[in-house]
Amino acid sequence: MNRNRLSLILAALAAAAIAVGGFFLGVQPQLASAATDNAQQTQTERTNDSSRAELDRLRKQFTSLAAMKAELAQLRGSVPATASTDEFIRSLDAVAVTSGATVASVSVGEAQAYNAPAADASAATEPTAESSASPSAAAEPPATASPATPSAPAATTNSLVTSSNFAVIPVSISIEGTYDQALAFTGGVQDGERLFLITTVTSSSSTSPEDGTADGAGRQSWTLGGFVYVLSDTVAGAGDAGATSPSTAPATPVATPTATAEG
Repeated sequence: MNRNRLSLILAALAAAAIAVGGFFLGVQPQLASAATDNAQQTQTERTNDSSRAELDRLRKQFTSLAAMKAELAQLRGSVPATASTDEFIRSLDAVAVTSGATVASVSVGEAQAYNAPAADASAATEPTAESSASPSAAAEPPATASPATPSAPAATTNSLVTSSNFAVIPVSISIEGTYDQALAFTGGVQDGERLFLITTVTSSSSTSPEDGTADGAGRQSWTLGGFVYVLSDTVAGAGDAGATSPSTAPATPVATPTATAEG
């Protein structure tokens, strides 16, 4: 091997070393940076697509904002953020005028913290007629088919409604009037703006001094027992600074106990 050929080999090796070094020192970092930029661009495009979809959803909801506010106001009238029992008692006067009944008294009890109903496990543990019947009895058809026993509907709860933001206020309303008047008053109270769940209805017959009749023909005394409700703005998010949190209901009554309005 002569000196010229050795020089050519060394030059070729040096050129290869320079090319390899240039790739790792110059080209490879640029390729890595380009790959990083491409990944960031893809992520940015995904974020932009998600933001555009959210903006479109909010834009569609904004078109129905007025209707949603009206629905919220109606729901807030049904279950307000404060006790507002005075307004509820005043609303009974309008129902009494419409129905013809006379409100004798209204008694409002202390607010009670809401307790979610516990799951009824009796249905799962109670043996059924089919499981307890003997094989021979099951093979023979019954002589007469007994009607199925109706079962109570399953309790429906919401995890957002708890004892810290929901309160139950017992209310008792005593009225005087005929059966039709009492029926009209009961329907008017249930159809009112404030949600009033009637759980008990009692009556006592009395003789009408005008016509001397009794047992429903004249005026009677009726007592409607039930509950009104308070949902704190902690859940609703209405931001009412004057709202009273029902979380203190057991210690501090939301409504004045035994408030009485004479009809």
